[in-house]
Amino acid sequence: MKSVHRTSHESNFKREIEVLQHCSHPNIIRLFGLVIDAENRVEGVLLDYVENGKSLKELESITKHEFEGWTD
Repeated sequence: MKSVHRTSHESNFKREIEVLQHCSHPNIIRLFGLVIDAENRVEGVLLDYVENGKSLKELESITKHEFEGWTD
């Protein structure tokens, strides 16, 4: 589950959800559903589990090979 952080960029989050709802590709993480609170606000998103997955924020650098694999 990816938690929602309420910021001034809510439109970016809504766009991300809309895009993920229409994506169907083995290299794109799949959206399973939304976690809704009592006030009908989205609190989180349920996504595919990626074994050994890391957040891009955790990476200090990537290799040329990794870059090419992500951009092909």
